[in-house]
Amino acid sequence: EIPLDIDKGLTNSRIMEKDEIKLECKFNKEVKPEAVVWLHNGEPIKDIDYNDRCQLINDGKTHILIIKNASLTDAGNYEIKVNDVN
Repeated sequence: EIPLDIDKGLTNSRIMEKDEIKLECKFNKEVKPEAVVWLHNGEPIKDIDYNDRCQLINDGKTHILIIKNASLTDAGNYEIKVNDVN
């Protein structure tokens, strides 16, 4: 089996307040949505944390986090973690 690898990783971005944040990560093989965890400053992001501002999108290999109407509290480090590739 092919080991999981990142084809396109996260990049540094500068976003202004009220902008839309779009973070995209593409893997070399499909990853189930439930195996993916997005982190903000080391803490897991959940849809409920951001109410209607946060959207998680996946199509198997590509996983996208969109945060609408960015605020100062959205500043920081974002990571994507895969818990289980099987």
